[in-house]
Amino acid sequence: MNVAICEDELIYTNGMQIALLTWAESRGYAELRPLLYSSAEDLWEDWERGRVFDALFLDIEFEHMSGFELAQRIRAADPGIPIVFVTNSSRYLTKGYEVSAYRYLRKPIRQEEINVCLDYCLQYTQTMLHSSFVISWNGCSLRLPYRDVLYIVSGIHSAQIYTRFGQIYRIPLKKRTFAQYAATFPEKYFLRCHRGYIVNLMHARQYTQKKIQINTGVEIPIGKNFLEETLARLQQYFYREAHV
Repeated sequence: MNVAICEDELIYTNGMQIALLTWAESRGYAELRPLLYSSAEDLWEDWERGRVFDALFLDIEFEHMSGFELAQRIRAADPGIPIVFVTNSSRYLTKGYEVSAYRYLRKPIRQEEINVCLDYCLQYTQTMLHSSFVISWNGCSLRLPYRDVLYIVSGIHSAQIYTRFGQIYRIPLKKRTFAQYAATFPEKYFLRCHRGYIVNLMHARQYTQKKIQINTGVEIPIGKNFLEETLARLQQYFYREAHV
């Protein structure tokens, strides 16, 4: 688990690192990796270069880019990553809600507070490993939860992923076919209903023999060669999963 500590005062950086390692030892967790940054700009540069983070502990007040601005940038790309603000001031408390911060800790922090945060972060990371996938986007690696995907459309040597937050990610398929790419998604929720479409059944609202309407109102076509399997899968999902 990659945990970033972004803090410009060495005494607090050292204290945070010791607290993280103390938690890891107490949980018998050997995969913790603290990543230390003295400025928001340094962390953001690593993010853009593709570094994958599982949790962020951010100070807010820096000389240039603030921790809050950094959180806004990261939250725009990753709606779920746990963000914990660690600061001396309480005046930014309401701003934490704007970026869905998991916790707002006052310095000096206590070990018990770190334990609670890291227990949550570990649970989140383990859940994401089984319910998400990693894509390369704008030079960085992004972990995208399956639940956030609405549907996927085939392009020229690429696939376009449409999410429930309005984002569209264009992913090169390289040497893979669209059918091979479709096979990488869990069959329980994802259905290739057309030679050029994959739909996430979690967002299916209703369907006919020609199309599937998802929660946003978008209609996904059903191909003739996919009709029988698509209808069978939809009926099964609506009955067993959605209890319709």
